[in-house]
Amino acid sequence: MRASPPRRCARPACASSPRIRASGRATGRILALCDALHERADVDDSLWRALETELAPAQIVELVVLAGFYHTVSFVTNALRIELEDGVPRFPA
Repeated sequence: MRASPPRRCARPACASSPRIRASGRATGRILALCDALHERADVDDSLWRALETELAPAQIVELVVLAGFYHTVSFVTNALRIELEDGVPRFPA
């Protein structure tokens, strides 16, 4: 059984930015991977094949696991209301 995909992000996808596309194929494909995981919690076969032209399969798996790890950390810190440390830069709201 598959989990339901997360709600859609209101911001445009990172990989569609012209500046990102200009920074290299591998960077754009990695950001497309991040977008796919965020939007659908899945990676379609065509994106996986495109990633394999730039990265080893073990590297792709590592990126998927890393994204999952950060997702888990955000769930835990948000649910437990862990306060941010003083003096640490914040992301814009």
